[in-house]
Amino acid sequence: MGKNSSEYADGQQETGKAIHSFMDMVAGEAEQYAADHTSPMSPLLEEIEDYTLNKTESPSWLTGRIEGRFLQLIIVLSGFRNVIDIGTFTGYSALAMAESIPPDGKVLTIEHNSANADIAQGFFDRSPQGYKINLQRGEAINILKSLPPEATDLVFIDADKANYLAYYHESMRILRKGGLIVSDIIQTRNMLGSSRRCLNLIKIPTKVQLSDP
Repeated sequence: MGKNSSEYADGQQETGKAIHSFMDMVAGEAEQYAADHTSPMSPLLEEIEDYTLNKTESPSWLTGRIEGRFLQLIIVLSGFRNVIDIGTFTGYSALAMAESIPPDGKVLTIEHNSANADIAQGFFDRSPQGYKINLQRGEAINILKSLPPEATDLVFIDADKANYLAYYHESMRILRKGGLIVSDIIQTRNMLGSSRRCLNLIKIPTKVQLSDP
């Protein structure tokens, strides 16, 4: 969800498209309202957004300002210190979260594409908050399996959708009691030929009470 909310995640313009249902209209208006009332991000994050939208082959993968601020709000309100970011891409979500965690907090971000990892690391190296970020290259599921149980506060999943279920199960294992899973989902709207993004949140009250079939 980029700064320009008149453009959907697949790059198609909303302007001029027919409204096929009341919910289509409401969703578009809500998205525009959120964009208009979301504070700008740090200059470096704005630079990452501009770079991603204009110089990458998959600009729709950008987390963007609205989701970035939301992640920062969650971290500040919850006091989270240990964060996992599955799917680094150009580094937007990892850096956004690193800017909000305490000085002794850590963001582990995972990226399997070496070119994307190089781009992200370049931005991290320029940030005064970059020391909080540990970028690991490789398959996310293997890296997650290497992490200790019940030691993570927040997992943000924004990677290949085919492996979301596997990421969820490993995230459940590594989350501490009271931790949180946030997943980014692309919702396709075939009638309009476009797509929108949303976030799913899964709160983990206790490991004992949670039913996980």
